[in-house]
Amino acid sequence: MLKIPDSINNIWFTSDIHFGHKNVLIYDNRDFKDIYVHDNAIIDNWNSKIDDNDYVFFLGDFSLSNNGYTESILLRLNGIKHFIKGNHDKKPSIKLFEKYGTFLGEQKTVEIDKKHTVILNHFSMQSWDRKHLGTWHLFGHDHSGNLKPIGKSLNVAIHLNNYYPINFETIKNKLT
Repeated sequence: MLKIPDSINNIWFTSDIHFGHKNVLIYDNRDFKDIYVHDNAIIDNWNSKIDDNDYVFFLGDFSLSNNGYTESILLRLNGIKHFIKGNHDKKPSIKLFEKYGTFLGEQKTVEIDKKHTVILNHFSMQSWDRKHLGTWHLFGHDHSGNLKPIGKSLNVAIHLNNYYPINFETIKNKLT
């Protein structure tokens, strides 16, 4: 379990940005002129909310582009980055996640403010560790946003949150 230090005031979550993936504009009906406008808007949104000392958890499908482009994006994003593997995150991207943040594998349990245990995974789950004891589950992958929430779970995909990462305080308000 990863315990978030008390000194971290702002914790953010997001997934499924798909930097550099022009077809995501069509798949998700994302209303941007082109993928570069999309990517720059998300970078601006991200950096308008997230400071260098904030924790950011990215729950998969960061980029579908070459390593040079992906690295250029990572260099522009504020925050202390933590990455969960998505179905589109391949070995070259994972090496960049390790270089510019912390790669957490396919699933990670985090403890926040000594009160909340959160299971992070790219995919929605019907059941997760200690669900019956009130743990929460954050996920992405479902681009439709139509999955009915099960228990205390939430889809944090970027396009479902007006192209901004979502902070933990907002998540608490939604899940309590």
